[in-house]
Amino acid sequence: MDDFSDERDELCKRFRQSLTKPISERFYDEDELVELFDYAGDLSDDYLRMEVLLCGARFYPDSEQLRLRRAIFYNGFESDAEQKFFQDNSGNGPLWDILQLRYTELAGDKLVKALDDLLATYTEFDDEEIIQLVNVASQLGQFDWVLDRIDAIRAHTTFPLTLHYEVAVVAEEAGRYDKAVEMLELLTDEDPSNAEQWYMLAQNYDRVGRSEDALNAVEFALALLPRHKQMQAFRASMFFKLERSLDLAMRELQEIRKEYPDDPEVLELLCNINDKLNGADDTTRRLGKMASESKPQYAALTLYLLRMPMETDGDEHHAYDLLEAFFSGNESDGTNTRDNWVAWAKFCADAGHRRLAFLVLDCFNEVGEDLFDLPLYLELAVTLHRDDSAMDIISCLQEKHGKTYYRGDVNQSMLYVIEMMRAGRFDEIRWMIENVDAAEYGNPFELSLEQRMNRKLFLVMMAEIHQKLQLPQYCTAEAWKDFDPLL
Repeated sequence: MDDFSDERDELCKRFRQSLTKPISERFYDEDELVELFDYAGDLSDDYLRMEVLLCGARFYPDSEQLRLRRAIFYNGFESDAEQKFFQDNSGNGPLWDILQLRYTELAGDKLVKALDDLLATYTEFDDEEIIQLVNVASQLGQFDWVLDRIDAIRAHTTFPLTLHYEVAVVAEEAGRYDKAVEMLELLTDEDPSNAEQWYMLAQNYDRVGRSEDALNAVEFALALLPRHKQMQAFRASMFFKLERSLDLAMRELQEIRKEYPDDPEVLELLCNINDKLNGADDTTRRLGKMASESKPQYAALTLYLLRMPMETDGDEHHAYDLLEAFFSGNESDGTNTRDNWVAWAKFCADAGHRRLAFLVLDCFNEVGEDLFDLPLYLELAVTLHRDDSAMDIISCLQEKHGKTYYRGDVNQSMLYVIEMMRAGRFDEIRWMIENVDAAEYGNPFELSLEQRMNRKLFLVMMAEIHQKLQLPQYCTAEAWKDFDPLL
């Protein structure tokens, strides 16, 4: 297997080098281009896949195998490109029959029969056909069909490693970790020299609660790939779970942090292990020291603030002062950019720490540049009931972009309405209700499911507000002070 990988690496290297030459000077046979495309898919290299297809179209315009690779490439688009490909083309063969199943209207027993017919019709599948069979069946809700027919599918391929790996990947994505373990155990038995597969097995052992097996598997992986940072960090997490070799875990994580000082997961694990070894007070002291170093380390300061209570206004003022001092002391090193602050705030918000996210942006708004045009800042101000800040942001947006800056944007309109209702600005809302045009917010048939749901929520909210404003008890700001359309 290693020899095969080396051959593909060499082919890939030769093809990349040839891209600097005129296309007439590139010489690859059809099988080599097919192999290159499939390998580029393993590498998630869309650039290489496109270059291979362009080269194939020049030299082998009638190639059925390369034509079908176009369909596979289109499937990676979020649009309906692959579906249009099948509408405009016809063909036959195992790969064609597998791929076009995505666009039939078969379901239930009829779909199962169509999949069974593939096994009955074709005696052998190559690697790409196996990969696509597993993926298409799974995308159509038939992953159990794959599992039930695993022996039959295996009999149709001369290279079962591909089948086992693909089923493991799909099982992992579907949360079927027990099945992923089953496939990865087969893989590591068949090919014990593959460190990445040992690492995958270790992760899935962990997900099913087999921590001891997870530690053993990652030890195998590290024996094959020593000093692999991700694997070392994972092993440290297993040491922490099993409460052993914590000193070793600490040393390795400290080395990893030198290379990745702002990796929050590594730092959090380091803090948890230090809690065990030296106590939480020592960890907080160490975090405070990291947060005061000359080079900004966002993860260190974030964890430091999160380990401190922020339950009162005084606590928040203290946190704000730390943020301001931290960034004021690091103005000269080029890290105090808008993008860095926004990325930091998004990290906090995505992790559920919305109050800290707001403090990060609010501090930058004071000591850095104007952030009032940032939707995240307005969203946080509104949802966290920072009413003065929210009104300031809305006023600034209206001054910049006009009184009706929010029109046509569902999220901006919803935030505007929520804050106006809390502030008792009912005349503006009545005007908005009278003049709202649902068509401004897009054609639902052209929107994604999430966009359609947001649009529907906004229009339903507006209708509900309109009804309630007919009643006197709802005509005071107090009645709307906790207004939230999701409650």
